[in-house]
Amino acid sequence: MNKVFLPVVAFLFLSTIEVQAQQKFLDQTAIDKTVRPEDNFYEYANGNWLKSNEIPANQSSWGNFVILDKQTKGKLENLVKTVASQRNPLGSNAQKLQSFYKSGMDTLSIEKMGLQPLKTDFNRINAINSQQGVIDEVGYQYANSINKIAPLFGMSNLPDPISNDKEILIFNQGGMGLPEKSYYFDTDDKAKKVRGQYVQYLSTLFQLSGVSKAESQLKASEVLTLETKMAKGARTATENRNIPRLLNYLLPKNYLPDTQGYTSGMFFKN
Repeated sequence: MNKVFLPVVAFLFLSTIEVQAQQKFLDQTAIDKTVRPEDNFYEYANGNWLKSNEIPANQSSWGNFVILDKQTKGKLENLVKTVASQRNPLGSNAQKLQSFYKSGMDTLSIEKMGLQPLKTDFNRINAINSQQGVIDEVGYQYANSINKIAPLFGMSNLPDPISNDKEILIFNQGGMGLPEKSYYFDTDDKAKKVRGQYVQYLSTLFQLSGVSKAESQLKASEVLTLETKMAKGARTATENRNIPRLLNYLLPKNYLPDTQGYTSGMFFKN
């Protein structure tokens, strides 16, 4: 029996090596060998890929990471739909996923409820009447994972870029609805058009929440004014590529005076 078993194992082992040897971990078809890498390494490494791949009309950017993201989401969607179409034991993870998915797809109930599920949040925000109230609200949003818009600033935890055996709390600029600082201050026609469209978009959101058209326009303009003031202190996209300037290490006891309000409020308590 051993005499039969060993040759089979050897065959499988050698077959595995052969398959691995045939795998290509670098897509050389993307390389433009008409460009010398010492002249322009980016064009050399990506030239042919860029020539053969246009950015789809419904995308702002395109690349392998975007493609992988779409493929992954497509597979997840099929998986969720499969689970949602089955009869799952009550209380099981499959049943919880099924219920969650169906609640999101029940557009009739969603439309019927309107903004009612958000009333508690609106009332809490409308009750803010001080600077500390703003700080507490930001802390509340982060503590309750409703901070996708990065209110006032962004916060996350990442490995320390200098000592990656440590995990550190990262703060970065936020509070801007437009992509980055230049969108607020560029004076060309395109930039002005984008800002105008952004105000119109904000106005539409206010109207959908029940605010009158006239008041919505006023509120939308106020939002742009506030974000523009915040953008003045922000760094440009180019400045944000300067890693040494981004690294400003602080211990909790050594926070700068203009951030001390956060330590005394609800923010760090959560």
